[in-house]
Amino acid sequence: MINNKRRTTMAEQKKKHVRINTEDRSLPVMLSRDETLDYGKKLADAHQAMTELELEEVSFKQQIKSRMAIIESEIGAKSCALRQGYEHRKVKCEITMDYDHGIIRITRTDTGKEVESRKMTDSERQLGFESIEKELASNATN
Repeated sequence: MINNKRRTTMAEQKKKHVRINTEDRSLPVMLSRDETLDYGKKLADAHQAMTELELEEVSFKQQIKSRMAIIESEIGAKSCALRQGYEHRKVKCEITMDYDHGIIRITRTDTGKEVESRKMTDSERQLGFESIEKELASNATN
């Protein structure tokens, strides 16, 4: 069946009380050469920007991971200290070398508690005798 309807002109449409509206529609439009080149450049720029952003993401994740490890370490140390009721710290100690009894005593200066007591080694005893001899010789000349 052939459509023999002819197209009506605006003047004819007005006579028939026909209303004409306009609207924007998304329809395919062929890209021009300039648009194709421009889109290619923009695509390359966007690809480069994405690559740089991905590298930033990796670096950021590494920084976050490092910060989390530090915090996890602190959590572990504090949890352990709370669980045990103590933690190891540097404490000034007094070392007493008793040459008469051949004993070395280590005493905390903050509490006065003895933390270690042991027999002197032969070399420690020898060093003690040598220093005592020097001290006696020094006192004899004065």
